Amino acid sequence: MPRFRIKYTEEKIEQMIRDGRGQGEGKDYLPWLQVGDFSSQGRSHRVNGIKINRIHHFFSDLEQQYYYILMWQDDVIDIREQFPLLPVSHTESIAEELGVKHPQNISVTEPSQIRVTLQNEPPRLKQRVYNREVSRAELRGN
Repeated sequence: MPRFRIKYTEEKIEQMIRDGRGQGEGKDYLPWLQVGDFSSQGRSHRVNGIKINRIHHFFSDLEQQYYYILMWQDDVIDIREQFPLLPVSHTESIAEELGVKHPQNISVTEPSQIRVTLQNEPPRLKQRVYNREVSRAELRGN
């Protein structure tokens, strides 16, 4: 991810939704943010899908490495990186229910890092969202 918050107007968010960003499943999924959308100081990756035939967009080595771990899990059937948490009204109601403060700037739309679809007992599917990147310091236990 970029080292800064990306601020979008409501019009820009609506345009991205019309363009299909953050929508679809499997090979038809289009990430909310893509490598090349903005400049970044870190390393980014475009990876050809192994199970899912499309290009995956990652903004760090850790995101990419986690993707490779997920790809070899038998129960993982879909991975959607840079998945948007929309609509904002839904996240506001979740924050209210949990008793936490929702971010004030609603024009800032930060995607979760990865949304994973797992195949449980057929035909049940399970969704998991990993919504932030783990830092190297956290991995070392600092």
